[in-house]
Amino acid sequence: MPEIDGAAMLRALAEVDTLRVFAVVVDGTGTGAPQRSNNRISITGTTVRGVSRRTGLPETAVVIALEQLTEAHLIAASPVGDGWHTDFSSLSEAVQSLSS
Repeated sequence: MPEIDGAAMLRALAEVDTLRVFAVVVDGTGTGAPQRSNNRISITGTTVRGVSRRTGLPETAVVIALEQLTEAHLIAASPVGDGWHTDFSSLSEAVQSLSS
């Protein structure tokens, strides 16, 4: 399990474009927790194109922001790397480490 760095999370969110991208990912994917429906489990994800459309940022800027957010463990990439979702568990872990 990767070490969660709360300061890295804050540094990522301190950049305007990255914060905008994070907001769109959270809005589109919620907590990123798996959803159960009709005996199926799925995780809602968002794409570079979708984030670009919603933020108005060029896709290259979105990719850079997604990489920063992934490195900071605020979001997670799909196994094939074509979608992203909120990594709420890492955010919760960072908060827990602050209170210990």
